Amino acid sequence: MTQPPDSSRTLSLRHSLRGKLLLAFIIVALVPLIVVGIVGLWRAQSALRDAANSKLIAVRDIKATQIESFFDERVKDAQVLAQNPTIVDGMRSLNLVIQSDANRTGLSPAEQMAKYISLYKGKSNTANAKDGSSYSALHSQLHSYLQKIVENYGYYDLFLINPDSGLVEYTVAKGDDYGTNLKNGAYADTNLGEAFRLAANSDDRNFAAMVDFAPYGPNQLPASFVAAPIFDTDGTKLGVIAFQLPVDEINALMTERQGLGETGETYLIGADKIMRSDSAFSTERTLLAQTVDTEPANAAIAGETGVRLSTNYAGKKVLSAFRPLDIAGLNWAILAEVEQKEADSAILQLLKFVVVMFVVIILMVLGGAYFVARQLTNPLLVLADVANRLQIGDTDLSGINRNAIEKAFARTDELGVVGRAFEGLVRYFTDMAQASQTIADGDLTVEIQPRSERDVFGHSFRRMVGDLRELVRQVSNMAEYVSVSSQQLTEVAAVSGQTTQHVTDTIEQISHGSIQQTGSIENASNTVRQVVQAIEGVAAGAQEQASAANRTMEMTQRLGDIIQSVAQNAHQSAAGSAEAAEAARTGATTIKESITGMSMIKSKVGQAAEKMQEMGKRSAEIGKIVATIDDIASQTNLLALNAAIEAARTGAHSREMAETLLNHQLVIQAKLLAELMATHTGDYPRDF
Repeated sequence: MTQPPDSSRTLSLRHSLRGKLLLAFIIVALVPLIVVGIVGLWRAQSALRDAANSKLIAVRDIKATQIESFFDERVKDAQVLAQNPTIVDGMRSLNLVIQSDANRTGLSPAEQMAKYISLYKGKSNTANAKDGSSYSALHSQLHSYLQKIVENYGYYDLFLINPDSGLVEYTVAKGDDYGTNLKNGAYADTNLGEAFRLAANSDDRNFAAMVDFAPYGPNQLPASFVAAPIFDTDGTKLGVIAFQLPVDEINALMTERQGLGETGETYLIGADKIMRSDSAFSTERTLLAQTVDTEPANAAIAGETGVRLSTNYAGKKVLSAFRPLDIAGLNWAILAEVEQKEADSAILQLLKFVVVMFVVIILMVLGGAYFVARQLTNPLLVLADVANRLQIGDTDLSGINRNAIEKAFARTDELGVVGRAFEGLVRYFTDMAQASQTIADGDLTVEIQPRSERDVFGHSFRRMVGDLRELVRQVSNMAEYVSVSSQQLTEVAAVSGQTTQHVTDTIEQISHGSIQQTGSIENASNTVRQVVQAIEGVAAGAQEQASAANRTMEMTQRLGDIIQSVAQNAHQSAAGSAEAAEAARTGATTIKESITGMSMIKSKVGQAAEKMQEMGKRSAEIGKIVATIDDIASQTNLLALNAAIEAARTGAHSREMAETLLNHQLVIQAKLLAELMATHTGDYPRDF
């Protein structure tokens, strides 16, 4: 039995509508998503990198501003303090006191300073050594004031230096540089000596000299100084004030890492590409110790400003923001750097987020696409199963979930329209199937209503039912006719039985008659011979017609032979009716020929004697006999035809009886012939 194809298995996912819908959803949803994601990620990456750059630039600029402000303030501090009346008076007083004490003791100013060094060196908290000197008295007045200035401004030390002798006449810290000569002493070649010479050589009241960091002092620690000349009110240069800048404050500014993350730092470099601040990630001092020979450092020292990826002094990939610093007297640059992986961490996080979201969206799209594809294809598969069932004639739709069919038919979208069309198709096929079943059960009263003028199937079905009704009516009528015919045949059979019995009786009579006919035929033969003899006698009487008589005798002889042949054939008719009939016909033909010959004889011997005239009369009578025989032959043929028809109706046995009856009729005809001839000749016995 043909099974419907399984619609859910005949198509692979690649060739199915479901697979194509999934692919379409993926293409429609994911391709734009990928494009937007890539473009968005690229732009976000650029934005985040710009943000990282901006953030790093902001930190760099803030640090640069702070450092520039710091040094600018130090310069301004030097300029302001150089013009401070207390410091101006103090500087003037120091020069006078030292010179006065030297004159009093007979020592040089340098030797006199040596005495002061022994009293105050290393004693930064001693305001008055109480040696009774004028220096100590002045020192006690200046020290507390200048010490507060150092503390308030955050300097490491403050120097008051004689511009002419170069002697360091006062320091707050009272270190090794206290009382030294910056022109030719131990610290003359230090950056403090450089700052002193710059300030001492300037006649500008607003001048301030800033010198770069350099190793300084016994410990060779990094130190930077700012110096400014001190002028009296009359313009006389009284001295130089210098400040040792605090390294810790600079490092505090540079190592403060707010906004730099975990790997970011800022640091200063000089023109020699050596750090001017300590690294935030080094436990050792990098100020004046760490060389930074990198691309950003070289660009910054060259006066460039920018941001670029490079390798830092520690060999790490960093994002570096650099710029030169605007500090008077210094060719410094500032660099703000953060490791690339941290700078790109936001990008990496965004990338991870985008990937995660992309995967989530893909899953959501696939899930949604699969759901929508199922919603679209499942009803189609159900409808396909319905169609497959209908194509094998299963109008009951066996094997299909009825709920699925009803859901497919009840949809409100285009698939619902198709489903309802299929529902109408199913009802149509179901109605036709029920009508067919009713007709198959023999009920032709069913009425087929075509759905429309174009319903070829419905119109054909209705016409078929009408034709079947007419056919049944005709068959019914034929059955009635057959019934009547059967009854008639029964009656005919009964009559045929009677006829058969009658034929049987007749055959028996014909059998007895045939025996008698045989003897009669012999007598007829003798009679014919007598006629021949009589004709021969007449021939003897008419010698002048000898030749005609001879022909007459021959014809008569032939007639005798024919009659004898007829008699013999009649005798043999008991063996076969067909042969007898043929012989009779032959005899009749021959007799006709004899009559024709006799007529010729009559015309030839018309002038003969009276006996010939008598024979002519008898010949004419013989012609009548022959006509009568022809009529009998015709009737015999009709009888044979009727017998054959009746034999065909009644069967083989009746056919044999009919043939026998025909033979009997032939014998009777022969008998009648002989009787007629005897009547005209007078020789035939009447009781034959």
